[in-house]
Amino acid sequence: MEKLEINLMFSKEIFREIYFNENVHYLELERELKEGCKKQFVEILILIALIFFNSGSGFLWGFIIMFTFINIYNLYVVYEKRKEINHYIKSVEDYLEGVDKFKKHQLILEEKIVSLKQDEMIESHRWGSLSSSFVDKMRIRLTFSSKNEFLIPLKSIEKEYHKQVLDFVRDRVSKE
Repeated sequence: MEKLEINLMFSKEIFREIYFNENVHYLELERELKEGCKKQFVEILILIALIFFNSGSGFLWGFIIMFTFINIYNLYVVYEKRKEINHYIKSVEDYLEGVDKFKKHQLILEEKIVSLKQDEMIESHRWGSLSSSFVDKMRIRLTFSSKNEFLIPLKSIEKEYHKQVLDFVRDRVSKE
């Protein structure tokens, strides 16, 4: 098998699409946050109604106080979800800012080694150290035993090279 050098077109938007629109964990957090906000809104309306229609009954005040504590706890849960989502967004944006500083990106596929070259910096891994791989219509994800990962959006590869790159990767993965 020959050496294959592919110039990659870096775009923050391509990576954002993968990290934010296709990331199951991120989407689950967003869904939980929306549900939590809706639930919180309903609970606040019920609490306001209970306070407004309270006739002075001690039992009802006890219920209102208990409901208030539940509401405060649920607010905390929603806040923690938002904090987790914000942390994820910031970590992705920080990563993209770092990668954006490079002017040239190149994927180098060889018989025994796969490399990602960014300007003059090269990160290489042996195909034998590949611990997992994932290929779909949007990306190639190669994870190595060192826990390093190459995420290559297919949109960053010129269309004429898609099949060649995918065949090369599939061939190497099947041999390891």
